Amino acid sequence: MRKELEFPQIDKDKITVVGDLIDAILDKGTGEYQKELDELNRITGKEHDVVEFAEYWGWTSLEMISRQLLLPDPPCVRDLTKEDLAEVVRISLDSLIKGEDADLEYYVALLKRSLPLSDVMKYLLGGGSTEEIAERMFKAAKEEVICL
Repeated sequence: MRKELEFPQIDKDKITVVGDLIDAILDKGTGEYQKELDELNRITGKEHDVVEFAEYWGWTSLEMISRQLLLPDPPCVRDLTKEDLAEVVRISLDSLIKGEDADLEYYVALLKRSLPLSDVMKYLLGGGSTEEIAERMFKAAKEEVICL
């Protein structure tokens, strides 16, 4: 796999720290969490809002949301080959099946940035083999025009 397509390594110690900060933010209640939110923003390098964490336990785990926050923005890879695309599709589908939200979110964002497709998930969930999905995406990326 090409280096720029590899999933970024996340410091396991930071996952725990971010999780602790999320818990502290939610425990403190309205308006008393700014210090923890500032620290979270510093660690992740991104600006977050407390509403991102509201009742996270209803849709993900603390570890998974912490991993998602620590992920860098994926690159834009304009020269994806069919083979590259097939590999990213395979990883995305495996992540979807395994419930690895951070991995899936990262690769879907990579595909959205790298291909001129209006709905990447439509292709991923459209059925067929990894190669068939990659072929449909590759062909559509060559033909599709996005109107802004």
